[in-house]
Amino acid sequence: MNLVINIHSAAFNICGPEEILEYIKKDFSYFLTARAGAQSPLLLIQLKTDAPEKYMSLSGKVKKHRWFSKFNMYNIGSVCYIDYNGRGLAVWRRSEDRLEIISADIDLLHEICYLAVISFAGEKLEKKNFWRMHGMGLSARGKGVMFFAPMAGGKTSLFLELMKNPGFSFFSDDVILTDKKLMMHPFPLRLGLRKGEEEKLRAWNISDAYELKRRQYGTKVLADIAHFGDRISSPVKVETLVIGRKAGNARLPLIRKAGRAEALAVLTKNFVVGVGLPQLVEYLNISFGAAGILSILTRVARRVAHAIKIVFSCRIYKFRMGRDIAENARMLDEFLLRLS
Repeated sequence: MNLVINIHSAAFNICGPEEILEYIKKDFSYFLTARAGAQSPLLLIQLKTDAPEKYMSLSGKVKKHRWFSKFNMYNIGSVCYIDYNGRGLAVWRRSEDRLEIISADIDLLHEICYLAVISFAGEKLEKKNFWRMHGMGLSARGKGVMFFAPMAGGKTSLFLELMKNPGFSFFSDDVILTDKKLMMHPFPLRLGLRKGEEEKLRAWNISDAYELKRRQYGTKVLADIAHFGDRISSPVKVETLVIGRKAGNARLPLIRKAGRAEALAVLTKNFVVGVGLPQLVEYLNISFGAAGILSILTRVARRVAHAIKIVFSCRIYKFRMGRDIAENARMLDEFLLRLS
């Protein structure tokens, strides 16, 4: 079985067991297509349920050996091996535009494939001056709003509450995609909630949620974004940037102005550095030679320039969220309505 996914002209042909592809299909339902299009060369991703050690041969000279906290990386000739501590293996064959992902663990195969697709798509999009950020992208009555919050800060819970309001549509609850003109573009992926929060999906009559046991951050309950397909916005320009903060002892939410320096710090974390974004390709391509360092500096400089453009073009606010999600959504809606 195989799937073709086309993320704004970054196209993937994914082959593997039907059980895993059914999950991937839900992860990327907005981007599914019958064909990639002649203008979009395919990256082939092959998923294999097997023991990783069968596929990793260190015969020959290991040119580079890099250690990261979540995996080990080896380059042997033009082939890059990413060893997930013996539990899984990704083999990137650059000359063939082919990525093999091998693991006997279905959840690990699913997780690595999902992260790889987003990372490879992000790399291609950035070359075309489209940038990803870890946050929620909204359209409030046709006005573009970026919303940033810490990881596990309640973005998805707030998203579900906001979608009850017909004045809101969305681009993504997790990855914001902007171009050089500060237009936001749709990047809707699966919804993810922590284990135990399934009742928030049941309120939307979502009965086909599925689970993913992640390597580090526990089990996630996932839902196909197609349940909200009629609320996906067409591109609009970013006008407002909201910095969300979760205050455990605060009963009532509060919104006030924030400075450009604070907004730039948030963008540095969630965009320039990319905390919370899949960045597998960045790891694959990292090099500490002269050319590699120049490439890193160029990438960082372009991201910083885009971040500065955002903070000087947007109204910036800080949103201290209270305990009640419905009250948070109500206040944000009323505040944005006054701005429009």
